[in-house]
Amino acid sequence: MKRAAYFIILTALLNACASRIPPQIREAPVGSPGLEQVRGHVPQYFGAKVRWGGTLVAVENRPAETWLEIVARPLQADGRPVEDGSSDGRFLARYSGFLDPVIFTQGRLVTVVGAVESEQQRPIDQYSYSFPVVAVESHYLWAPLPPPSSYPPPYWDGFRWPYPPYLYPRHSRHRFPYW
Repeated sequence: MKRAAYFIILTALLNACASRIPPQIREAPVGSPGLEQVRGHVPQYFGAKVRWGGTLVAVENRPAETWLEIVARPLQADGRPVEDGSSDGRFLARYSGFLDPVIFTQGRLVTVVGAVESEQQRPIDQYSYSFPVVAVESHYLWAPLPPPSSYPPPYWDGFRWPYPPYLYPRHSRHRFPYW
């Protein structure tokens, strides 16, 4: 009876730790080219499977599809885009269906997996920019990270950390032990 209870508890704990990120997002397609490779050479990469992600700039809903404009960011091992830093440019992601612009807001991080299907010229302010277009097969909208804590960790004890507190008693005549 105890073994069955331990097994149930262990299974519940393992399920709680399981990732909810789709496997297509977690694992990059084999031989996936980067955005810097594809830009300017889109016809060579038609149909190539890619996993790209970045910061969402705009959402455009059309009658049967949604277009996402994304500023590309480097991806971490699990597929999450790095929030700050460099960018290799922008790309468009074409999703067949409706994505709510209230949820897919500007500044959110998104990762898409799909095939390179075309190239479009669109203006960014007054500059004509060439966007590679990805036909989305799978996408993942990342939850925002919690803000960093402004409080020190609970084990912080001024300049004496990381040494154990018994080495530096608070009301000692000597700051450092002599042995």
